[in-house]
Amino acid sequence: MRPHDRMPRRTLRSALVVLTSAAAVLAATTAVPAPSWSAPADDAARSGPGASRAGARAVVGLRTARQVSSQRGARAVVTVTRAAGRVPAGRVVLRSGTRVLASVTTRAGRRARVVLDLPRLRPGQHRVRAYFRAGGRRLGRSPAVAVTSRAGCAWKPSACGFASAGTTGVPRGTRLRASGSVTVTRPGTVIDGLDIRGTLTIKAPRVVVRNTRIRGAGFWVVTVDKAASGVVLQDVEVDGLGTRGVAGSSGIVGGSPTIIGARVTGVENGLVPGSGTRIRRSYVHGLASPGAPHYDGIQIDGGVKDISVTASTIDVSDQTQTSAVMIDNYFGAVSDVSVTRNLLMGGGFTVYADGAFSDSDGIETVTYARNRLVRGYYGYHLVRNARVRWAGNVVDRTGSPVRVPASS
Repeated sequence: MRPHDRMPRRTLRSALVVLTSAAAVLAATTAVPAPSWSAPADDAARSGPGASRAGARAVVGLRTARQVSSQRGARAVVTVTRAAGRVPAGRVVLRSGTRVLASVTTRAGRRARVVLDLPRLRPGQHRVRAYFRAGGRRLGRSPAVAVTSRAGCAWKPSACGFASAGTTGVPRGTRLRASGSVTVTRPGTVIDGLDIRGTLTIKAPRVVVRNTRIRGAGFWVVTVDKAASGVVLQDVEVDGLGTRGVAGSSGIVGGSPTIIGARVTGVENGLVPGSGTRIRRSYVHGLASPGAPHYDGIQIDGGVKDISVTASTIDVSDQTQTSAVMIDNYFGAVSDVSVTRNLLMGGGFTVYADGAFSDSDGIETVTYARNRLVRGYYGYHLVRNARVRWAGNVVDRTGSPVRVPASS
């Protein structure tokens, strides 16, 4: 190298420093930031950049009963929303652990809301979640809801579709007008929204009594004359005042009324139907009376026919005698009585068909079918000297068949 071509060492060092600084500045201004992502809290098991996109996460809400019956499912309401954008078309899935309870597809929109039917759950506690999936990915899940499944229906009759305090009597919020005892003699009279302190006597046909409370100390709190045909008692409450009432009292007695959604309490005998009576979705409970009572939820003591009792709850479980349903021939023959699809509880024997009082006046064509029974103090049934069709009656707690009674 020629002398004039050699660069001085100090000049070379300065040039290297300048070049290094320029390279650092260039790298800082042109570098591409490394990709960053975070898995949503409700899908922590998924990883990688594709696990979450801006606005992709869905908020899932779940609302359902905290207690259900093992004999009947419940409904669950699921809502799906997003903080930004529309909810894509997808599928809502209800799970308890690894078990799929129900699922349904959803349409795209600003918000998705679906109602699903839960199946029957075995007795015990279940943690239920709702999941939302779309495009092959899980976009969200709800918080877990603890659902307890109770055995049988007696703990909460309404959970199985039977009548209860909340589904019978005067509807909540109804304004009632105070009244003393009432006797109806005009055909076609409509009584609506009374609070009767005393008794109610119906002597005319085609009378309708609804949304009315009758509370009084009477031997018969509500009486329907035999000649008063076409009477309807709907959403009424009858209270004989219990031990402050009259010994031997009964709630609704006689005639051939149609009784729907009645609630009867505080008497010795809840319902004493005449021929042609129809009892539906009614609730007899809390029987109480002074004296030496023999409690019957429904008492049919003979001399009647053509009576039906359906979808009702007759609860005498707080007494050791006598029955939820008493059918006997003490006052004459009995025929064509149907007791079907009810919840019947307690007493000495839960149900009777007792033809031991007369050899000439028999008990014919009595049907006990598809009822749920809670055992009385002595057993489920006493049947003697009676022709009874017994079918599909089960133990409430277990759902196992109740032995077919012998008829002698």
